[in-house]
Amino acid sequence: MIAAGYDDEAVLQTIRLTNNKNAPPLPDKKLVSTLASIRKGDKSRHPDRYDDNGDPIRKYTKAEFLDIIEKEDDFDTLTVDILRKIHQARLPRTTQEVLLKAIKQKTGATLEAMKGDMRATAEAEREKEELNHLDYARDFLATYDARNVLYCEGQFLLWRNKGVCERVDDRVISRVMIRTLEKRPSPPRFSGGDC
Repeated sequence: MIAAGYDDEAVLQTIRLTNNKNAPPLPDKKLVSTLASIRKGDKSRHPDRYDDNGDPIRKYTKAEFLDIIEKEDDFDTLTVDILRKIHQARLPRTTQEVLLKAIKQKTGATLEAMKGDMRATAEAEREKEELNHLDYARDFLATYDARNVLYCEGQFLLWRNKGVCERVDDRVISRVMIRTLEKRPSPPRFSGGDC
């Protein structure tokens, strides 16, 4: 449910109903703390599911978007906020086209301009992600003196002022990286592949 973008109240209600059928009811305080723990783990594994404020990105249907567009009259809300939500929803292009045409009818903005804004938003997200990778690498290297860390022939080497470099076990590097990432306000978004 969290992955689908349901809000906390819907998730809690479902847990309550399921829990009541299978076991004695949990106190609301316990349910809320459990959900908070689940959200925290989900945010670290899937930051793309959350907006800049850390709130879950709600997944709207085409009908919901059309209803929102019809009720909204503010140009900026339609061409900035709603356009961003359409982009975040990762809808099929045909659905996006229908929604953009509905916004065009209300605002007079061109489809080209709105598509350009959506492309710019996507590019800014990619740049932000790329910068994050560089920031994380710098934080990791700051743990050691960056001049003393080498990566050569598939292994990390560390200069320890003994006259030679020592091989560092990958598990040690992983632990240092995890501690480094835990100190960051927001976790990285890895796109997969080799880092």
